[in-house]
Amino acid sequence: MIPLRRTSALLVILTVPLGLVSRSPAADGPVPRAVLVELFGGESCAACEDARAALTMLEAELGAENVLAVEYSRDAPLAHGGAAARFTYYGNPVPPAAFFDGGDPVLGAPGDLVPAYRARLEGRLAVPSPLGVESVYTFGAVGGEGSLLIDLRLPEGETFPDPEAWTVRALLVEDAVPVPSGGGSAVRNRVVRQLLPARALALDAWGLQRIEPVFPLDPQWDLDRLGAVVFVQRDADGAILNAHRSIDALSLQPVPSLPLDASRPVLLPLVPNPMLTETRISFVLPAEARASLTIHDLSGRVVRVLTDDLRPPGIHPLPWNGTDWKGRRMAGGVYFVHLRTSAGTDTKKLVLIR
Repeated sequence: MIPLRRTSALLVILTVPLGLVSRSPAADGPVPRAVLVELFGGESCAACEDARAALTMLEAELGAENVLAVEYSRDAPLAHGGAAARFTYYGNPVPPAAFFDGGDPVLGAPGDLVPAYRARLEGRLAVPSPLGVESVYTFGAVGGEGSLLIDLRLPEGETFPDPEAWTVRALLVEDAVPVPSGGGSAVRNRVVRQLLPARALALDAWGLQRIEPVFPLDPQWDLDRLGAVVFVQRDADGAILNAHRSIDALSLQPVPSLPLDASRPVLLPLVPNPMLTETRISFVLPAEARASLTIHDLSGRVVRVLTDDLRPPGIHPLPWNGTDWKGRRMAGGVYFVHLRTSAGTDTKKLVLIR
């Protein structure tokens, strides 16, 4: 099966004809799940504050990387067409209404919401996902635009039936948004500001997909408080396969400035190295090539595949957070970063501190 590469000014996607995508058996398995909680609220909803407080408590208890809570408002000034579309998508629920990974809703505020929300979150977190989702955003770098890099990966040994039934969606979410309240003012967190255009899930022959949308940003948004959430959803029943809170690309340490050898594929210095929680791994391609970037332990075992796809010439930065594709924290020690292309290979040593 030969991958097709479609390009435009706004989007780059690797695709193949849709169908059952399978990869060769390996030790890798399902990846951890982050639960998307979509809260439908509004300023006219008195009980919505209890729902917000319950979600804030559970984000702290279960981890913000595991609980991805967002809110759509039906009231001015936070209402917009995208929020109205999500209200319609879920049958116009009456606020407060919380949907967990596209289903299993808690409608209204029947007493203490924390136990009801916790039960749904813990139940979902216990179920691994067959699809890994990662994303990195950059806001306001050029002319009031934002960009979002989304990588989806089917781990080796996994199969994915009916990929044509799933859709990749992304939300822009802002924290600490001021709103008028009771003659005064209040702030709202996790407010959905915009829904980006949905894309069809289209994994290639290697179980990969990359999406790179570029979009305008409203000048009234606070870019320092703006983020993105990416998720994969099936429209037939609303089920969400996995979700990811995007990483701010500008929060990663920059690639060091140094002369580049553009005649061969090369790994740039790892920043930082040693690493505590995250490092940026960048490589240079002199020409378009299929590039495989992998992390190996001292025994030579592959613990993480960061990319294995066709890439254009230039510098390609990728973050690694010290986990394997099951999301397990790797032990501290020495690892090796290996770049392989048809034009050559390169390897660098990386020290992970725990």
